[in-house]
Amino acid sequence: QLILTFLYVFYLIYQYSLPQVSVQVKILVYLTWLFCFVIVVLLPYDIYYSLEDHNAMNIIWKIIYYAIFVLTWVLLPIVQ
Repeated sequence: QLILTFLYVFYLIYQYSLPQVSVQVKILVYLTWLFCFVIVVLLPYDIYYSLEDHNAMNIIWKIIYYAIFVLTWVLLPIVQ
């Protein structure tokens, strides 16, 4: 599932980005979109672990949340 997510995001960037967009911006947008799509992949695992009273996914959710926040609101506006 994760490999399909990587490939799908790559396809979206390839399909919808303009040729004038720099490689740096494409990489940052790729990472941002990848983190957003990984949320959908990780959700079933989170539900499974929460049924067993494990808090292991809390760290992963915090990493994804802050990575998306920094990429979307700090790095991408500066690079563009």
